[in-house]
Amino acid sequence: MEIQESRHDGQLVVHVRGRLDASWAEFFQEQLLGRIRGGEHRLLLDGAGLEFLSSMGIRALMRIYKELQGVGGSFAMLGCQGMVQTTLQQSGLGQWLSSVQLPTTVSTTTAATASLRLEHFELDATARLQLRQVSAWQPWQPVEDSACVELELGPDSFGVGIGAAGETLAAVRDLCGEFVAVGGAVALQPPDERGRPDCLLAQQAYVPRLHCLQALICQGQPGHLLRFRADAEQPCFGLSQLLNELFRLTPARRVGLVLIGEIEGLVGAQLIRSPGRLQACQVPDYPAIKDWLSFTGERVFAHDQAIISGLAHQPHSNGPIEAHLHAAVFPYQLLPNGRVELVPLAQRLFGGAPPRAVLHLVNDDRPATGLGESALYNGACWWSPLAEEEDKA
Repeated sequence: MEIQESRHDGQLVVHVRGRLDASWAEFFQEQLLGRIRGGEHRLLLDGAGLEFLSSMGIRALMRIYKELQGVGGSFAMLGCQGMVQTTLQQSGLGQWLSSVQLPTTVSTTTAATASLRLEHFELDATARLQLRQVSAWQPWQPVEDSACVELELGPDSFGVGIGAAGETLAAVRDLCGEFVAVGGAVALQPPDERGRPDCLLAQQAYVPRLHCLQALICQGQPGHLLRFRADAEQPCFGLSQLLNELFRLTPARRVGLVLIGEIEGLVGAQLIRSPGRLQACQVPDYPAIKDWLSFTGERVFAHDQAIISGLAHQPHSNGPIEAHLHAAVFPYQLLPNGRVELVPLAQRLFGGAPPRAVLHLVNDDRPATGLGESALYNGACWWSPLAEEEDKA
């Protein structure tokens, strides 16, 4: 099979020659799904050179069609003849056939420009976030019970922390782990190496509540959206690169943010014992730290979906950026292109397949052996400055 690409009227045209059968269906499907993940959501399949179409080939086409339908994309086939056209019509897929005429001269596609890799949408330039902070635990001190707070995490909030859901703090103090909250949905990691993360979703009158030992919760609406897309020249985006872009676009020192995107690799840690178990100040050294924290020994969860939330702080213009970020990991789901609303998207992702992990993200910059920072291929980032920035401007 031979596959070439061109563009026509803003659509990606895929020219196929050969047989779309069991030998080639998986290869063909993965090639096109890769282009769809990269943001190509308007697809024309030129079948003029297609010689044969089997049931396995139809299955691959159906998978591609359903992926595009899920994000409001478009799919059509043109130039199909003979048995390929007949097979599609007799299989009830004649609606895919198009009469679009392509130019006689076909030019291959070129790499995306920098302007296509990053796309900024100003949602509300005046938007500011109110920050609620809980600091009942300072590593590695005992938890200060009087400073613990039960927080309601509704649709107008997002953030991260360490906590647990239950009737009282006493009932859950040994169960507190990392969480990510976005738009009334919470992914919560129990402090157990074999524990699986759980989800709490706001529904009707129910709103998730957590007893928090630590929390950074932002309330309000995002004022900005950044879409990012990898290509041959920019194979992925490190978190520091994306954060630098946020501060370049926003005259602020601290911002609250939510990132959703396809993972290149995450680097992080998670609690495997609740800080509520600490009875006295004890700073665990190596290897005792391994009784409290589990670290990723490699870059993990490639090609899954990350929902990352937290705060970023740039004390000085163009200076180093400090960030406190947690990531909830889900099976990959295709994101719509362009301007998209955060809360409906987050609720759809949290309401689908269960999360695979919740991590506190770290930058492993050890010489030679370090894993580096977490990075994403494609996705979206929503953010706003904190309200206190008004006084500092």
